[in-house]
Amino acid sequence: MTLQKQLASAPALPRRHTLNVALNVGGIAVPVLVGVLAIPALVRHLGQEGFATLALGWTVVGYFSVLDLGIGRALTMHIARKAQDHDPQATAALAHTGRRLMLGLGLLWTVLLLALYPVVAARWPVLSTQTAAPGIAWTLLVLCIPFTLWFNSSAGILEAHSRFVNVNIVRIPLGIATYAGPLLASLLTPDIAWIFCSLLLARMAAATVLAWETRDRFAPRAAPLPAADVRGLLKFGGWMTVSQVVGPLFVYLDRFAIAAVISAAAVTHYTVPFDVLTRLPLFPIAIMSVLFPLFVQAQGMGDDRPATQAYATARKTLQLLLLAWLPAMALGAWLGPLVLRLWVGPELASASAPVWQWLIVGVAVNGLAHLPLTLLQSKGRTDVIAWLHLLQLAPYLLALWWALERFGIAGAAFVWTLRVTVDALLLHACAWKAAPAWQHLLRTSLAASLALAGVLGLLAWSRS
Repeated sequence: MTLQKQLASAPALPRRHTLNVALNVGGIAVPVLVGVLAIPALVRHLGQEGFATLALGWTVVGYFSVLDLGIGRALTMHIARKAQDHDPQATAALAHTGRRLMLGLGLLWTVLLLALYPVVAARWPVLSTQTAAPGIAWTLLVLCIPFTLWFNSSAGILEAHSRFVNVNIVRIPLGIATYAGPLLASLLTPDIAWIFCSLLLARMAAATVLAWETRDRFAPRAAPLPAADVRGLLKFGGWMTVSQVVGPLFVYLDRFAIAAVISAAAVTHYTVPFDVLTRLPLFPIAIMSVLFPLFVQAQGMGDDRPATQAYATARKTLQLLLLAWLPAMALGAWLGPLVLRLWVGPELASASAPVWQWLIVGVAVNGLAHLPLTLLQSKGRTDVIAWLHLLQLAPYLLALWWALERFGIAGAAFVWTLRVTVDALLLHACAWKAAPAWQHLLRTSLAASLALAGVLGLLAWSRS
Protein backbone atom coordinates (compact mmCIF):
# COMPACT_ATOMS: atom_id res chain seq x y z
CA MET A 1 0.00 0.00 0.00
CA THR A 2 1.40 3.42 -0.96
CA LEU A 3 1.93 6.13 1.59
CA GLN A 4 -0.90 8.25 0.17
CA LYS A 5 -3.33 5.33 0.45
CA GLN A 6 -2.14 4.71 3.99
CA LEU A 7 -2.82 8.32 4.85
CA ALA A 8 -6.21 8.29 3.19
CA SER A 9 -7.26 5.23 5.18
CA ALA A 10 -5.69 6.40 8.46
CA PRO A 11 -8.04 7.05 11.35
CA ALA A 12 -9.03 10.55 12.39
CA LEU A 13 -6.83 12.56 14.72
CA PRO A 14 -7.01 10.67 18.03
CA ARG A 15 -8.98 12.44 20.75
CA ARG A 16 -5.99 12.30 23.08
CA HIS A 17 -3.81 14.20 20.60
CA THR A 18 -6.64 16.64 19.86
CA LEU A 19 -6.97 17.34 23.58
CA ASN A 20 -3.20 17.79 23.94
CA VAL A 21 -3.11 20.25 21.04
CA ALA A 22 -6.05 22.19 22.49
CA LEU A 23 -4.45 22.28 25.94
CA ASN A 24 -1.11 23.47 24.61
CA VAL A 25 -2.77 26.19 22.54
CA GLY A 26 -4.84 27.22 25.55
CA GLY A 27 -1.68 27.26 27.64
CA ILE A 28 -0.39 29.96 25.29
CA ALA A 29 -3.63 31.79 24.48
CA VAL A 30 -4.70 32.54 28.04
CA PRO A 31 -1.40 34.18 29.14
CA VAL A 32 -1.20 36.12 25.86
CA LEU A 33 -4.70 37.46 26.42
CA VAL A 34 -3.75 38.47 29.96
CA GLY A 35 -0.64 40.16 28.56
CA VAL A 36 -2.68 42.09 26.00
CA LEU A 37 -4.90 43.39 28.79
CA ALA A 38 -2.10 44.03 31.27
CA ILE A 39 0.56 45.76 29.15
CA PRO A 40 -1.30 49.09 28.67
CA ALA A 41 -1.93 49.27 32.42
CA LEU A 42 1.71 48.43 33.14
CA VAL A 43 2.85 51.23 30.83
CA ARG A 44 0.54 53.66 32.64
CA HIS A 45 1.62 52.64 36.14
CA LEU A 46 5.33 52.22 35.49
CA GLY A 47 5.85 54.81 32.77
CA GLN A 48 7.68 54.10 29.55
CA GLU A 49 11.11 53.80 31.17
CA GLY A 50 9.75 51.64 33.99
CA PHE A 51 8.03 49.34 31.53
CA ALA A 52 11.20 49.20 29.44
CA THR A 53 13.06 48.04 32.58
CA LEU A 54 10.45 45.32 33.15
CA ALA A 55 10.67 44.31 29.49
CA LEU A 56 14.45 44.01 29.73
CA GLY A 57 13.99 41.99 32.94
CA TRP A 58 11.68 39.60 31.09
CA THR A 59 14.39 39.43 28.44
CA VAL A 60 17.13 38.43 30.91
CA VAL A 61 15.02 35.68 32.48
CA GLY A 62 13.79 34.47 29.09
CA TYR A 63 17.26 34.33 27.58
CA PHE A 64 19.08 32.56 30.39
CA SER A 65 16.15 30.22 31.04
CA VAL A 66 16.58 28.66 27.61
CA LEU A 67 20.32 28.19 28.12
CA ASP A 68 19.75 24.70 29.51
CA LEU A 69 22.34 22.91 27.29
CA GLY A 70 19.38 21.49 25.37
CA ILE A 71 18.69 19.13 28.26
CA GLY A 72 14.96 19.87 28.35
CA ARG A 73 14.40 18.86 24.72
CA ALA A 74 16.94 16.05 24.98
CA LEU A 75 15.05 14.63 27.97
CA THR A 76 11.83 14.59 25.99
CA MET A 77 13.47 12.87 23.03
CA HIS A 78 15.40 10.21 24.97
CA ILE A 79 12.60 9.43 27.41
CA ALA A 80 10.15 9.10 24.51
CA ARG A 81 12.50 6.55 22.95
CA LYS A 82 13.01 4.69 26.23
CA ALA A 83 9.25 4.59 26.82
CA GLN A 84 8.93 2.32 23.79
CA ASP A 85 11.09 -0.24 25.60
CA HIS A 86 8.79 -0.19 28.66
CA ASP A 87 11.79 0.19 30.96
CA PRO A 88 10.75 2.44 33.90
CA GLN A 89 14.18 2.15 35.51
CA ALA A 90 15.86 3.59 32.41
CA THR A 91 13.41 6.47 32.09
CA ALA A 92 13.73 7.20 35.82
CA ALA A 93 17.52 7.33 35.51
CA LEU A 94 17.18 9.81 32.64
CA ALA A 95 14.76 11.92 34.66
CA HIS A 96 17.04 12.02 37.71
CA THR A 97 20.10 12.94 35.68
CA GLY A 98 18.30 15.57 33.66
CA ARG A 99 16.80 17.28 36.68
CA ARG A 100 20.14 17.44 38.51
CA LEU A 101 21.83 18.89 35.44
CA MET A 102 19.13 21.51 34.93
CA LEU A 103 19.08 22.64 38.55
CA GLY A 104 22.89 22.80 38.71
CA LEU A 105 23.00 24.79 35.50
CA GLY A 106 20.41 27.24 36.81
CA LEU A 107 22.47 27.83 39.93
CA LEU A 108 25.57 28.35 37.79
CA TRP A 109 23.86 31.05 35.70
CA THR A 110 22.61 32.71 38.88
CA VAL A 111 26.07 32.92 40.44
CA LEU A 112 27.54 34.21 37.17
CA LEU A 113 24.93 36.94 36.76
CA LEU A 114 25.25 38.02 40.38
CA ALA A 115 28.99 38.37 39.89
CA LEU A 116 28.35 40.50 36.79
CA TYR A 117 26.12 42.97 38.61
CA PRO A 118 28.69 45.84 38.58
CA VAL A 119 28.88 45.55 34.79
CA VAL A 120 25.09 45.39 34.50
CA ALA A 121 24.65 48.46 36.73
CA ALA A 122 27.07 50.44 34.58
CA ARG A 123 25.59 49.36 31.25
CA TRP A 124 21.93 49.43 32.35
CA PRO A 125 21.62 52.72 34.30
CA VAL A 126 17.83 52.80 33.91
CA LEU A 127 17.67 49.93 36.41
CA SER A 128 18.97 52.14 39.22
CA THR A 129 16.48 54.92 38.44
CA GLN A 130 13.50 52.58 38.85
CA THR A 131 14.29 51.30 42.36
CA ALA A 132 15.91 52.37 45.59
CA ALA A 133 17.70 49.02 45.81
CA PRO A 134 19.03 48.05 42.33
CA GLY A 135 21.25 45.31 43.75
CA ILE A 136 18.30 43.61 45.43
CA ALA A 137 16.21 44.02 42.28
CA TRP A 138 18.90 42.35 40.18
CA THR A 139 19.23 39.49 42.70
CA LEU A 140 15.50 38.84 42.70
CA LEU A 141 15.47 38.83 38.91
CA VAL A 142 18.30 36.34 38.39
CA LEU A 143 16.94 34.00 41.08
CA CYS A 144 14.06 33.35 38.68
CA ILE A 145 16.41 31.41 36.40
CA PRO A 146 17.09 28.19 38.41
CA PHE A 147 13.40 27.82 39.20
CA THR A 148 12.50 28.26 35.54
CA LEU A 149 15.03 25.62 34.49
CA TRP A 150 13.74 23.28 37.19
CA PHE A 151 10.24 23.83 35.80
CA ASN A 152 11.49 23.10 32.25
CA SER A 153 13.05 19.78 33.30
CA SER A 154 9.77 18.61 34.82
CA ALA A 155 7.86 19.75 31.74
CA GLY A 156 10.24 17.84 29.44
CA ILE A 157 9.74 14.64 31.45
CA LEU A 158 5.95 14.92 31.36
CA GLU A 159 5.80 15.85 27.66
CA ALA A 160 7.81 12.75 26.75
CA HIS A 161 4.88 10.75 28.15
CA SER A 162 2.33 13.09 26.47
CA ARG A 163 1.08 14.28 29.85
CA PHE A 164 0.28 17.75 28.59
CA VAL A 165 -2.67 18.10 30.96
CA ASN A 166 -0.33 18.08 33.96
CA VAL A 167 2.02 20.58 32.33
CA ASN A 168 -0.65 23.07 31.34
CA ILE A 169 -2.39 23.00 34.71
CA VAL A 170 0.75 24.72 35.99
CA ARG A 171 1.94 26.53 32.85
CA ILE A 172 -1.25 28.56 32.41
CA PRO A 173 -1.20 30.10 35.92
CA LEU A 174 2.53 30.81 35.51
CA GLY A 175 1.92 32.60 32.22
CA ILE A 176 -0.85 34.65 33.79
CA ALA A 177 1.33 35.52 36.78
CA THR A 178 4.09 36.78 34.48
CA TYR A 179 1.83 39.74 33.64
CA ALA A 180 -0.67 39.83 36.50
CA GLY A 181 2.02 39.71 39.20
CA PRO A 182 3.88 42.83 38.00
CA LEU A 183 0.55 44.57 37.40
CA LEU A 184 -0.66 43.93 40.94
CA ALA A 185 2.71 44.99 42.35
CA SER A 186 2.67 48.17 40.25
CA LEU A 187 -0.65 49.16 41.86
CA LEU A 188 1.19 49.35 45.17
CA THR A 189 4.54 50.73 44.09
CA PRO A 190 6.48 51.52 40.89
CA ASP A 191 9.66 50.16 42.51
CA ILE A 192 11.01 47.57 40.08
CA ALA A 193 12.39 45.43 42.93
CA TRP A 194 8.85 44.55 43.99
CA ILE A 195 7.92 43.90 40.36
CA PHE A 196 10.79 41.44 40.02
CA CYS A 197 9.84 39.86 43.36
CA SER A 198 6.42 38.97 41.91
CA LEU A 199 8.13 37.20 38.99
CA LEU A 200 10.30 35.19 41.39
CA LEU A 201 7.40 34.07 43.61
CA ALA A 202 5.43 32.86 40.58
CA ARG A 203 8.35 30.78 39.29
CA MET A 204 9.09 29.28 42.68
CA ALA A 205 5.48 28.13 43.05
CA ALA A 206 5.26 26.76 39.48
CA ALA A 207 8.54 24.80 39.72
CA THR A 208 7.53 23.22 43.02
CA VAL A 209 4.06 22.16 41.85
CA LEU A 210 5.30 20.68 38.56
CA ALA A 211 8.06 18.79 40.37
CA TRP A 212 5.35 17.21 42.50
CA GLU A 213 3.44 16.27 39.33
CA THR A 214 6.46 14.28 38.06
CA ARG A 215 7.02 12.30 41.27
CA ASP A 216 5.63 9.07 39.76
CA ARG A 217 8.26 9.24 36.96
CA PHE A 218 11.14 8.84 39.43
CA ALA A 219 11.66 5.22 40.48
CA PRO A 220 12.70 5.01 44.14
CA ARG A 221 15.91 3.21 43.26
CA ALA A 222 16.72 4.21 39.72
CA ALA A 223 19.99 2.76 38.46
CA PRO A 224 22.72 5.23 37.44
CA LEU A 225 22.35 6.44 33.87
CA PRO A 226 24.70 4.54 31.51
CA ALA A 227 27.58 6.55 30.11
CA ALA A 228 26.28 6.07 26.55
CA ASP A 229 22.97 7.68 27.48
CA VAL A 230 24.73 10.58 29.19
CA ARG A 231 26.79 11.12 26.05
CA GLY A 232 23.60 10.99 23.98
CA LEU A 233 21.99 13.67 26.13
CA LEU A 234 25.05 15.90 25.97
CA LYS A 235 25.61 15.42 22.23
CA PHE A 236 22.03 16.34 21.40
CA GLY A 237 22.07 19.15 23.93
CA GLY A 238 25.53 20.43 23.00
CA TRP A 239 24.51 21.49 19.52
CA MET A 240 21.15 22.68 20.78
CA THR A 241 22.99 24.88 23.26
CA VAL A 242 24.58 26.71 20.35
CA SER A 243 21.10 27.50 19.05
CA GLN A 244 19.95 28.44 22.54
CA VAL A 245 22.84 30.87 22.91
CA VAL A 246 22.53 32.39 19.45
CA GLY A 247 18.79 32.01 18.79
CA PRO A 248 17.51 34.29 21.58
CA LEU A 249 19.96 36.96 20.46
CA PHE A 250 17.80 37.32 17.36
CA VAL A 251 14.79 37.88 19.62
CA TYR A 252 16.26 40.11 22.31
CA LEU A 253 19.39 41.85 21.04
CA ASP A 254 17.45 44.37 19.00
CA ARG A 255 15.98 45.85 22.20
CA PHE A 256 19.40 46.56 23.67
CA ALA A 257 20.55 47.93 20.31
CA ILE A 258 17.53 50.26 20.18
CA ALA A 259 18.26 51.48 23.71
CA ALA A 260 21.88 52.16 22.72
CA VAL A 261 21.28 53.75 19.30
CA ILE A 262 17.96 55.56 19.88
CA SER A 263 16.49 55.74 23.42
CA ALA A 264 14.86 53.77 26.22
CA ALA A 265 11.47 55.15 25.19
CA ALA A 266 11.98 53.68 21.71
CA VAL A 267 12.39 50.27 23.37
CA THR A 268 8.79 50.58 24.56
CA HIS A 269 7.60 51.58 21.08
CA TYR A 270 9.29 48.48 19.70
CA THR A 271 8.60 46.08 22.57
CA VAL A 272 4.82 46.57 22.76
CA PRO A 273 4.08 45.10 19.29
CA PHE A 274 7.09 42.78 19.41
CA ASP A 275 6.08 41.09 22.67
CA VAL A 276 2.57 40.42 21.42
CA LEU A 277 3.39 39.34 17.88
CA THR A 278 6.43 37.20 18.68
CA ARG A 279 4.34 35.24 21.17
CA LEU A 280 1.96 34.16 18.42
CA PRO A 281 4.35 31.47 17.07
CA LEU A 282 4.01 29.89 20.48
CA PHE A 283 0.76 28.46 19.11
CA PRO A 284 2.56 26.42 16.41
CA ILE A 285 5.25 25.60 18.99
CA ALA A 286 2.55 24.28 21.30
CA ILE A 287 1.20 22.11 18.51
CA MET A 288 4.65 20.83 17.54
CA SER A 289 5.34 19.94 21.18
CA VAL A 290 2.57 17.37 20.88
CA LEU A 291 3.98 16.04 17.61
CA PHE A 292 7.62 15.92 18.76
CA PRO A 293 7.43 12.69 20.82
CA LEU A 294 5.39 11.13 17.99
CA PHE A 295 8.06 12.11 15.46
CA VAL A 296 10.75 10.65 17.74
CA GLN A 297 8.93 7.35 18.14
CA ALA A 298 8.25 7.19 14.40
CA GLN A 299 11.99 7.32 13.64
CA GLY A 300 12.41 3.89 15.19
CA MET A 301 9.94 2.40 12.72
CA GLY A 302 11.98 3.10 9.63
CA ASP A 303 12.93 6.31 7.87
CA ASP A 304 11.07 5.47 4.67
CA ARG A 305 7.81 4.35 6.27
CA PRO A 306 7.25 5.99 9.65
CA ALA A 307 4.22 5.01 11.68
CA THR A 308 1.02 5.61 9.74
CA GLN A 309 -0.61 7.10 12.81
CA ALA A 310 2.21 9.59 13.24
CA TYR A 311 1.83 10.60 9.59
CA ALA A 312 -1.91 10.97 9.91
CA THR A 313 -1.64 12.95 13.13
CA ALA A 314 0.98 15.29 11.65
CA ARG A 315 -0.98 15.81 8.44
CA LYS A 316 -4.26 16.57 10.17
CA THR A 317 -2.55 18.80 12.70
CA LEU A 318 -0.84 20.77 9.92
CA GLN A 319 -4.20 21.22 8.21
CA LEU A 320 -5.70 22.60 11.41
CA LEU A 321 -2.72 24.91 11.84
CA LEU A 322 -3.00 26.31 8.33
CA LEU A 323 -6.75 26.84 8.63
CA ALA A 324 -6.21 28.91 11.76
CA TRP A 325 -2.83 30.52 11.07
CA LEU A 326 -3.24 31.90 7.55
CA PRO A 327 -6.44 33.92 8.09
CA ALA A 328 -5.36 35.02 11.57
CA MET A 329 -2.11 36.48 10.26
CA ALA A 330 -3.84 38.19 7.32
CA LEU A 331 -6.43 39.71 9.67
CA GLY A 332 -3.74 40.78 12.12
CA ALA A 333 -1.79 42.54 9.38
CA TRP A 334 -4.86 44.34 8.04
CA LEU A 335 -6.24 45.46 11.40
CA GLY A 336 -2.90 46.02 13.15
CA PRO A 337 -2.94 49.85 13.29
CA LEU A 338 -6.54 49.88 14.56
CA VAL A 339 -5.77 47.25 17.20
CA LEU A 340 -2.82 49.28 18.44
CA ARG A 341 -4.86 52.49 18.70
CA LEU A 342 -7.59 50.76 20.69
CA TRP A 343 -5.03 48.92 22.83
CA VAL A 344 -2.37 51.45 23.82
CA GLY A 345 -3.76 54.76 22.58
CA PRO A 346 -3.05 56.87 19.47
CA GLU A 347 0.33 58.29 20.55
CA LEU A 348 2.04 54.98 21.24
CA ALA A 349 0.19 53.32 18.35
CA SER A 350 1.53 55.89 15.89
CA ALA A 351 5.13 55.08 16.86
CA SER A 352 4.55 51.30 16.96
CA ALA A 353 2.42 50.76 13.84
CA PRO A 354 5.33 50.43 11.33
CA VAL A 355 6.96 47.89 13.65
CA TRP A 356 3.73 45.88 13.76
CA GLN A 357 3.36 45.86 9.97
CA TRP A 358 6.81 44.41 9.33
CA LEU A 359 7.03 42.10 12.32
CA ILE A 360 3.79 40.30 11.51
CA VAL A 361 5.27 39.18 8.19
CA GLY A 362 8.17 37.47 9.94
CA VAL A 363 5.93 36.08 12.67
CA ALA A 364 3.65 34.50 10.07
CA VAL A 365 6.55 32.77 8.32
CA ASN A 366 8.23 31.80 11.57
CA GLY A 367 5.09 30.02 12.77
CA LEU A 368 5.19 27.57 9.88
CA ALA A 369 8.97 27.06 10.17
CA HIS A 370 8.47 25.04 13.35
CA LEU A 371 7.44 21.96 11.37
CA PRO A 372 10.87 21.50 9.71
CA LEU A 373 12.56 22.58 12.95
CA THR A 374 10.73 19.87 14.93
CA LEU A 375 11.46 17.25 12.29
CA LEU A 376 15.18 18.04 12.39
CA GLN A 377 15.19 17.84 16.19
CA SER A 378 13.37 14.51 16.16
CA LYS A 379 16.07 13.18 13.82
CA GLY A 380 18.73 14.36 16.29
CA ARG A 381 20.05 16.93 13.77
CA THR A 382 20.47 19.78 16.23
CA ASP A 383 23.88 20.37 14.63
CA VAL A 384 22.21 21.53 11.42
CA ILE A 385 20.02 24.00 13.28
CA ALA A 386 23.01 25.32 15.23
CA TRP A 387 25.05 25.94 12.10
CA LEU A 388 22.16 27.80 10.48
CA HIS A 389 21.94 30.11 13.47
CA LEU A 390 25.68 30.70 13.60
CA LEU A 391 25.86 31.59 9.92
CA GLN A 392 23.05 34.12 10.26
CA LEU A 393 24.28 35.95 13.36
CA ALA A 394 26.97 38.26 11.95
CA PRO A 395 24.96 39.40 8.89
CA TYR A 396 21.94 40.03 11.14
CA LEU A 397 23.88 42.17 13.62
CA LEU A 398 25.43 44.28 10.88
CA ALA A 399 22.10 44.75 9.11
CA LEU A 400 20.35 45.58 12.40
CA TRP A 401 22.80 48.33 13.31
CA TRP A 402 22.66 49.81 9.80
CA ALA A 403 18.85 49.70 9.68
CA LEU A 404 18.48 51.34 13.12
CA GLU A 405 20.66 54.27 12.12
CA ARG A 406 18.93 54.71 8.75
CA PHE A 407 15.28 53.80 9.41
CA GLY A 408 14.84 53.62 13.18
CA ILE A 409 12.75 50.93 14.84
CA ALA A 410 10.85 50.15 11.62
CA GLY A 411 14.18 49.21 10.05
CA ALA A 412 14.92 46.87 12.95
CA ALA A 413 11.55 45.17 12.42
CA PHE A 414 12.21 44.74 8.70
CA VAL A 415 15.66 43.22 9.30
CA TRP A 416 14.22 40.80 11.89
CA THR A 417 11.53 39.72 9.41
CA LEU A 418 14.05 39.26 6.61
CA ARG A 419 16.24 37.04 8.80
CA VAL A 420 13.28 34.93 9.93
CA THR A 421 12.19 34.40 6.33
CA VAL A 422 15.66 33.29 5.24
CA ASP A 423 15.85 30.98 8.27
CA ALA A 424 12.50 29.39 7.40
CA LEU A 425 13.61 28.67 3.83
CA LEU A 426 16.86 27.09 5.02
CA LEU A 427 15.07 24.96 7.63
CA HIS A 428 12.67 23.61 5.03
CA ALA A 429 15.57 22.80 2.69
CA CYS A 430 17.52 20.96 5.41
CA ALA A 431 14.49 19.03 6.67
CA TRP A 432 13.62 18.07 3.08
CA LYS A 433 17.01 16.34 2.81
CA ALA A 434 17.17 14.91 6.33
CA ALA A 435 13.59 13.57 6.49
CA PRO A 436 12.55 12.59 2.95
CA ALA A 437 9.57 10.56 4.19
CA TRP A 438 7.91 13.76 5.38
CA GLN A 439 8.38 15.79 2.20
CA HIS A 440 4.68 16.02 1.38
CA LEU A 441 4.11 17.92 4.64
CA LEU A 442 7.16 20.12 4.09
CA ARG A 443 5.96 21.00 0.59
CA THR A 444 2.64 22.22 1.95
CA SER A 445 4.29 24.20 4.74
CA LEU A 446 6.82 25.84 2.40
CA ALA A 447 4.18 26.86 -0.15
CA ALA A 448 2.04 28.41 2.58
CA SER A 449 5.07 30.26 4.01
CA LEU A 450 6.02 31.80 0.67
CA ALA A 451 2.47 32.83 -0.16
CA LEU A 452 1.95 34.38 3.26
CA ALA A 453 5.27 36.26 3.17
CA GLY A 454 4.48 37.68 -0.26
CA VAL A 455 0.98 38.91 0.56
CA LEU A 456 1.80 40.36 3.98
CA GLY A 457 5.07 41.86 2.73
CA LEU A 458 3.27 43.75 -0.03
CA LEU A 459 0.73 45.01 2.50
CA ALA A 460 3.49 46.22 4.84
CA TRP A 461 5.32 47.91 1.96
CA SER A 462 2.17 49.71 0.81
CA ARG A 463 1.61 51.11 4.33
CA SER A 464 5.21 52.06 5.05
